[in-house]
Amino acid sequence: MMAYPIFLNEVQLRKLSALIYYREEEAMKTIKFNSEYDQANFLTGSRAAFESVGLLLDTGVQLKLKFHKDRLRSPISHNIFSYIANGLNNALQLVPNFTLRKDYIKKIADLAKALIDALEKLDINKASDVKVLEEEAHEYNHVMVEFAYKYRSTALSRNFSRSLKEKDITFEEMVRTYQAVLKFEGLFEDLEDEQKIKVYDKIMQAAGRGTLMVKIKKIMNRSTNMRSRIAGGFLLLFNLGKIVWEIYNSEHVLQETTKVAVQAVAGFGGAVLGKVIGTAIANAVTCAQASAGYMVLAGVTGSFAGAFVLGFFAGWLIDFIFSSGGKVPLSTDGLRAYVAPMPNGETLALEIAHD
Repeated sequence: MMAYPIFLNEVQLRKLSALIYYREEEAMKTIKFNSEYDQANFLTGSRAAFESVGLLLDTGVQLKLKFHKDRLRSPISHNIFSYIANGLNNALQLVPNFTLRKDYIKKIADLAKALIDALEKLDINKASDVKVLEEEAHEYNHVMVEFAYKYRSTALSRNFSRSLKEKDITFEEMVRTYQAVLKFEGLFEDLEDEQKIKVYDKIMQAAGRGTLMVKIKKIMNRSTNMRSRIAGGFLLLFNLGKIVWEIYNSEHVLQETTKVAVQAVAGFGGAVLGKVIGTAIANAVTCAQASAGYMVLAGVTGSFAGAFVLGFFAGWLIDFIFSSGGKVPLSTDGLRAYVAPMPNGETLALEIAHD
């Protein structure tokens, strides 16, 4: 049975963002940080993530107001605002780690800014330019909606994930297999972003969740705005990487002993990420789980009892893993990780929707 996404409106999104921030703040007050300076930095970072939501919504509201009487620009401004709102619904509900969420919101904002700049400079006398931008804003909005549905379609890919687990296939091996199916030669990390997106989309198809490539190709083939193409590529790669990770992970459930061990090693003053990963691998049950990339993704995305509360490198680290097809940097020992239960954005969104 599929869990349907909840799409909150602007006012509700602001409320959800505030609730998540307050609960994150309370959770972080229970952590034994390495220093007061570290604690202050994390609390400041959580607040910055919260404020970024309000600033992005303000931008969208102002855009609609600016062009509300413009027959050609108004529909585009509404699509950009809807894209922002749908993107923030995904960020707040599906990303439990606030340091990663802040980076994801920046990706949403970067694409929004590129679309808004294109709208500001749009020559309305060129019908083809108007049509291209209108379609681009419309399709990015729809991609964010489709992402919300496909991410939650867990029942459709259980058998696929179970088969990977039974064969002890790692996340990296899965990615390499479908790269080969598409006949993309070389290392995954050396592929163009559009090729990486195609590999992840191919895995999504094989797992029974359908495809986003029809919409993605329409955006990429029609857009003449290089800024939005680049920003959109980063955003789409993250979105599809997250779906593929969820597909892979749906049957790779970590045992309670692994969760307890991870919490223990990072219990006082945190621990360098390499040590946390090593502890997790040592307590993992299957070979498929026993990889550094798997453990980092499991921690940051909340598969442990408490999501990792990483430093402000979380976004960079996850981008690296998704861009490399599951690998982690050669050394993570300089990165300190803390562990604490983070608020569940989906649960809070459900409460707000029925309030």
